[in-house]
Amino acid sequence: SRAAMGYVLAYAAHMWELFSLRSWIVAFLAFSLQLQPAGSWTWSPTQLAFIINLIGLPASVGGNELSRIFGRQKVISIVMIISAVLGVILGFSAALPYWLVASLAILYGTTIVGDSASLTAGVVAAAPAGYRGTTLAVHSTLGFCSAFLGPMTVGIVLDLFGGNRLAWGMGFLTMAGGCLLG
Repeated sequence: SRAAMGYVLAYAAHMWELFSLRSWIVAFLAFSLQLQPAGSWTWSPTQLAFIINLIGLPASVGGNELSRIFGRQKVISIVMIISAVLGVILGFSAALPYWLVASLAILYGTTIVGDSASLTAGVVAAAPAGYRGTTLAVHSTLGFCSAFLGPMTVGIVLDLFGGNRLAWGMGFLTMAGGCLLG
């Protein structure tokens, strides 16, 4: 089913971005902390990662509720575009004041999961009668293969660019690029 595969591929792009962020956010925030002046306000990178992941559930449910009101494809597209833009901004923000980096990270983490429930609901709705289980198996398999490849690719990009500010920007661009394909 072409419609179901559209959701499956968008979910794979979503998982690329989501698991890349989950894998690299603590290291990125620690890198940003090194660039901050002594005595500046900080939450630890692990505390921020916890907050980002905690916000995920209500953001996912909220995104699906918006999809019910405004249309699934429209909301998914808007959320993915906003997420990609925020990802690129965050990636190049490491030297900004830490409160701003933290705020961007929380906002980015919120938008990344804003489309998750809508993508899964969409694939279930688009699955042809009698093929829902198979469709969901493909959905999960491609999604979690992408969840493996995304963080690995970001790591390769970080290494290629030398682990500096540009490297982090390019790493987040790699995360966001996956999302834009969705």
